[in-house]
Amino acid sequence: MKPNYKEPKFNAPHRVSPQQRQELESQIDKLLKANIVKPVVSKFAAPAFLVKKKEIGSGLISFSSILHKELNDRVECDQYPLPRTADLFRALEGSKYFSSLDLNSGYFQISVEEKDQYKLAFTSALGLLTFTRLPQGFKNSSAIFQRELNKSFSHILYKSIIIYIDDLVSYGSNFDQAIINLRVAFEIIDKTNFSLKTKKCNFFLR
Repeated sequence: MKPNYKEPKFNAPHRVSPQQRQELESQIDKLLKANIVKPVVSKFAAPAFLVKKKEIGSGLISFSSILHKELNDRVECDQYPLPRTADLFRALEGSKYFSSLDLNSGYFQISVEEKDQYKLAFTSALGLLTFTRLPQGFKNSSAIFQRELNKSFSHILYKSIIIYIDDLVSYGSNFDQAIINLRVAFEIIDKTNFSLKTKKCNFFLR
């Protein structure tokens, strides 16, 4: 947190229709059962709202940048850099086979330290809850996630895999090498307990 930060203001839950309330409760219940959120006592309280999700036509719990401003304004900015596009493409030069790997609910695969969880609290029809996993809408989420993945894949980064936040590409100059490189990536994913959204992964593209 920034030095001498001001206490956050309380934000009441948004007014929602009965249908929206039912959907919101359903989404929160799923997060509770997955231990992604939990009840909390906190001075922070960002209103939760529904955002339509194209792939399933339903909603998800999220924060808008304005409503989450209470926390983002009080937190020091994590300056960990995202990779430059030019560096990503340069790493792929000479490769002929590519496998794109999409991490399942990427940010949610990173745990938030218990001492910091109260800062991510949000209000809803089900009361005051907080995230135990890294959420979208927090200004440092991308930097934290990129750092964690770069650390996990450090010995093969820019050698056989490139990473941009939750999108990974394993590559090789020929088919046999591409298989070997992908196997190494899978071993790291398994060891670090990351999981993939298989329906959004593509293998050995040319």
